[in-house]
This record gives sequence, structure tokens and C-alpha cells, in this order.
Amino acid sequence: MKKIVLFLAVLMVLPVQAMAAANLGGYTSPSPFRVISTISNETPDIGEFVVDFSIEQSAEPDYYRYMARLAIGMWENLELGVNVPYFEGNSSSFENVTFGAKHRLLDESRHAFSGAYVLSFAVPVREDANSTDGAGGVGIVLSKRVGPVQGHLNFSYNEQLDRDLNDEWCTSMGFEFSAARGLKVLAEIYTIKPMHNNEDSYLSEARFAYRFEGDDNLFAMVGVGVGLTRESSDYRFFASISKLFESGEFGSSQENN
Repeated sequence: MKKIVLFLAVLMVLPVQAMAAANLGGYTSPSPFRVISTISNETPDIGEFVVDFSIEQSAEPDYYRYMARLAIGMWENLELGVNVPYFEGNSSSFENVTFGAKHRLLDESRHAFSGAYVLSFAVPVREDANSTDGAGGVGIVLSKRVGPVQGHLNFSYNEQLDRDLNDEWCTSMGFEFSAARGLKVLAEIYTIKPMHNNEDSYLSEARFAYRFEGDDNLFAMVGVGVGLTRESSDYRFFASISKLFESGEFGSSQENN
């Protein structure tokens, strides 16, 4: 875990010259309920909540993005969450805050695969170059486990409230491989038609990461992404630390203190 913290510190001091902010593609669950950007059908249990802090550094275009994610289990198959991103570059500020709900309708225990839908709504924090008028989104998540490998397929559409911007289409496919106790190898292909680009322009990346599970439901992830299209970042580094709080755990720990 100390190596992950060191990696985060290194990312924060790397030089950066940012261009325009990239797109986020809607709501994403906190780790461990996501691969990297691809989310899974799994949700926190009733009363559980997850806090996730991540950082990414992109090259060509050059920028940092910091993200705080929070999600809580309302039912055994319903997750409510929020994403709060901060963009650092030539113009540094908060981007749109995205609220999301993920509702699992199909369980793999009774069907060939599990399935969920996602609803999201993004609202601006302030009016600047890194924010828009907001957006509303809908998505589908399909998951399947085969032995030690779990695969996830995401489709999402985000309609921009600003008519001068393009609506977003996003698709991604991610895999989680249980390599050892407390270690998962992650891989995904992520493609998006972002709001700022031309109609025929797409961003696509291949991403790879390791996710470590420590004691007390603490998770850490480090990885790298490589651009697959001309418009994509040449590469990016990212890392995250997250904590799953079981029902009543936070309150009981406060009482013990």
C-alpha cells in the first residue's frame, strides 16, 4: 500500500501543460465496483458505502484529473452515487458534478448473465471552460463470470443540455482476473464520442491495471492507458485508493473513538 501512496505522490509532481478538458462519459461507480472506467453490475449492500479518490495524468493532451467518488447501497441491488471531478491544466477548476443511480435487474445466479441500467445527471459547479450546462444520461451494464475472469460490457448515452455541444456515446469492455488472493489484474477497451470533438471523431484507449485488496476493505489500484486513435491521449497514468464501509461500521468506529 505504501508503494501506491508513493505512486500517487509522483503523479502529483509530474510536469503538465494542459489543453482542453477531456470528457468523463457519465457516472462511474467507485472501486471495487468498476474495472477502470467500465463499471460492474455489483453494488454495495444495504447500508454500505464506498469512498474512492483517484488521480490520472494524461500526455498529449497534457492534463491532470482528480476524482472523488461516493456510493451507497440503498437496496441489495440499488446504488446511488456521485462523482466530483477536478481538472488541472491551463484552466483549472471543478468539472460537472455527476449524480448517478445503478439498478441491477438480472442476477447471474438465476440468469446466464447479470444486467443493470444506469441513470445519471450532471450539473455545473460554475460557468467556465471546464463545465457545461449539464447533461442527462442512461446506460446499460452487462456482466458475466467464467472461472476466475469476470467480464463487463457498458453502453451509455449522455444528452448535453448545451445545444452547441455534441451528445456523448460511450462503449467499453472490461475484464477482472483474480490472479491471487487480494490481487486482480484489470484490462479494458474504452471508446467515447465526446461532446467537444467533430461528429466523426472518437477517442479510444486500451487500459491495464492492478487492484490490490488490503485489510478492512481497503483497495488500491495503479495502471496505464494507451491511446488507440489519433485524437486520444498518447498515454495516461492513473491510481486510486478506496474504502468500503460496511453497514454500521462508520458509526461504531466513531463511538469507539
